[in-house]
Amino acid sequence: MGNKQYKQFTINTLEDGCLVLKSLIVPVIINLDKFKAYSQEAKELLDNDKNTKAISTNEYDEINDKALY
Repeated sequence: MGNKQYKQFTINTLEDGCLVLKSLIVPVIINLDKFKAYSQEAKELLDNDKNTKAISTNEYDEINDKALY
């Protein structure tokens, strides 16, 4: 499979470890908030289109692409 490059952090102190954890956790929290917003958008789309039983491909693709990102 070859060698993969991963970020490596030098952790010599507890403070270094905390900074590394922060740099890993903060982007995850931001992305989770975005995912929640996209999920809510999808839920609203489903709720609005319950009577038609069909969602347009463009609307589906737009929300699906956002959620996958």
